[in-house]
Amino acid sequence: MRKKTVFLIALLLFVSLLTLGASDGSDARGDSMGFTGASVSGNRGSYFRNPASLFFHDPEDAFTFSFGIWDTYTESNHAPFPFLPGGDMRARYAGNNVSVGLVLETKLEDRNIYEDGGRFYNSDHVLDVDACFSIGWKYFSAGLGISAGSVWSRDNILVKDSSRFSDLLLNMIAENYTRLNGSENANIRAGVQVNYENYTLGILFPSVFGYYSSEIHFDLLDTLKGTHLGISYRGNRYSGRARLRALVLDGAVELHNVGNPQRTLCGGAELTLQIMADYTVSLRLGYEAPMNDLKDGTVTAGAGALLRNVNINLLSEWGIGLEKRIKYGLTVGMLL
Repeated sequence: MRKKTVFLIALLLFVSLLTLGASDGSDARGDSMGFTGASVSGNRGSYFRNPASLFFHDPEDAFTFSFGIWDTYTESNHAPFPFLPGGDMRARYAGNNVSVGLVLETKLEDRNIYEDGGRFYNSDHVLDVDACFSIGWKYFSAGLGISAGSVWSRDNILVKDSSRFSDLLLNMIAENYTRLNGSENANIRAGVQVNYENYTLGILFPSVFGYYSSEIHFDLLDTLKGTHLGISYRGNRYSGRARLRALVLDGAVELHNVGNPQRTLCGGAELTLQIMADYTVSLRLGYEAPMNDLKDGTVTAGAGALLRNVNINLLSEWGIGLEKRIKYGLTVGMLL
C-alpha cells in the first residue's frame, strides 16, 4: 500500500510538470468565483478562508497534497508568454473540526533576459503554516484560523527556456535560501456561518490580530472595518428520489472591507457536471471590483475536475481596469 501511495504522488508531480500554470491563491474554487471566501469554501484540502466553514464538511479524516505552477502577464513584461515563473507545494490534513496546512511557495521576480534563452530571477521562498479550529451546533458554526510564516531569499536564479519546468522545481526544493530578517509574520482570523438548507450566510474577520514588520498589530476598529460579509447558494446534489443530479449550480455574493472606503463587491457562480458522485467537472466564473468604480475590476474564470481522489483546478484572472494583466495557472492535488 505504501509503495502504491508513493508511486501515485510521484506520478502526480510528473503530470503537474507537464501542465500549464497554477493558482497561487489559497483556494482555486473561491478565487475563480470572484475571490469569495466568507460564505464559500472548497473541498477538504482547501485553505479555509472562513474557518467556520470547516464545521460543515465531512468529518472523516483527509490528507491532501498538491503541486502547482503559475504566471502573471502584463503589458510591460517583455517576456515569452507563457513562462511560468512561480510554483507551490501544499499539504493539508483536515479532520473533525480541525485542519492543519503547510505551504511552500516560490516566487520569481525581477526577470532579466538571459542571452542563451532563459531568464535570471530574484527568488523568494515563502513558508506558511495554517491551522483552523471550528465548533458548531446544527445550523451555526464559529471558527478561528491561525497562520504564521517567514520568507527566504536567493538572487540571480537562472531558469532556461529549454528546461523551465525542471529548473523551477529544482529551485523550489534543492537550493539554499537566506532567511530575510523581520520577515516573520503571524495572523489570526475569525468567522461565523449560518447554514440553512441550500443557503450559507458568512461573516469573516480576516485579521483580528497581526504580527509583521517586527510589530504587533491589533485594532478592533480596523478589524470591524475589514469585515467580509456574504451569502452563498449550494445546489442539491441529489434529486428527491436520491438520484444524482446531472447539473448543479452554486453561487455567491460578498462585500469585502465593509467599513472602508475601498470596499469591494465580489460574486461568482459554479456549474458542475456530475458524472458520478466522485467524478465531476466544474466551470466557474466571477467578478471582483471596487464599489466606487465597478468597471475597474477583475474577471475570474476557472475549471475543476474531481477524479476519485485526484483534484484538478484551473484558474485565470483578467484585469480589465487600470491594471491590465492576465494571471493563469493550474493545480493538481491528491486526496489520500
